[in-house]
Parts: sequence; structure tokens; C-alpha cells
Amino acid sequence: PSSTRTTILASPHAPLYGPSIPHPSTFNSPPEGHNSKFYVITVGQQVGLFFHWNDVAQRVNRVSGNIHYKCDTFQEALAQYTCAYENGELRAIPMPGSPFWPTESQTMSSNEEDIWSHIEDLS
Repeated sequence: PSSTRTTILASPHAPLYGPSIPHPSTFNSPPEGHNSKFYVITVGQQVGLFFHWNDVAQRVNRVSGNIHYKCDTFQEALAQYTCAYENGELRAIPMPGSPFWPTESQTMSSNEEDIWSHIEDLS
């Protein structure tokens, strides 16, 4: 019996790897006395926990379907993020040319073996 081998290459307009989705354990609580709001981005150019609206706006503006929350406490923000992480609801969608779009040096090396590791084998 013959087998068919299908190979899918990444779109030339998409990075060759998935954007980073930080694990909830990577977020440290703020210093004692921190009294600003906390923001959670679950769908945007970059996902995570943020302290300032300007940081959030850069990551969600012009992203269709962006999702972000304002929380009163770090614990609430971390709980929201953790829930989204565990439910597979986090989506980082960097826009080409934005500061969040990976550069060529971040996406792949010039090593041919490394290039083939970015191709999915569907055989």
C-alpha cells in the first residue's frame, strides 16, 4: 500500500513559531504598597498581566476580538489569567511590523536542520 505524505508550510506572513504564552507562575506579585489597577490580556498582540493602561492599549488596539480585563487586585488578575491559561483561551496575535512581531533572528536560525523543525509532517 502506498502512503501519501502531506507537508504544511507556514504562511509567509506568519512567524514560524507560535507567540509566547507565559505560564501563570512567571508573574510575580508587585511590591508591597503597589496601588494601581491590574490588567489581564487574554487575546491581543501579547498576552499577560500588566500594571498600566498604556501597555495594554499597545497590545490590544487594532486587534479584532481582543479580550482584556481590569482587576482591582493582583490575585484577581492572576486568577483570571490562570483560568484562561488552563482553558486554552489565551491567544497572542502579533501584527506584522508591530513591536510584538518576532524578528527573523527570533523566528529561526540559518541552520537548515532548524528550518525543517518548523514544518509539520502530517503523514
